[in-house]
Amino acid sequence: PMSILTIAAGFVWGWLAVPLVIAGASVGMSLSFLVARYVLREWVQQRLSSNRKFAAVDKMVAVDGWTIVALLRLAPVVPFNV
Repeated sequence: PMSILTIAAGFVWGWLAVPLVIAGASVGMSLSFLVARYVLREWVQQRLSSNRKFAAVDKMVAVDGWTIVALLRLAPVVPFNV
């Protein structure tokens, strides 16, 4: 759906849409990260505490975060927006 909204913004605002879309995407991405990190982390941990795979990934990210996240991005099984 985002590509449809981006194209629609281009039709409505022309070249002004480029900074608007970039700014909107950056603000949305930042807010979703902050909410997930500081507001919903405990709730997600409680829900997934019995899942061994989640616990393993969480432990690996705590130890070597950048490498694990990069490897998860390369894996076709994990969607990019996770």
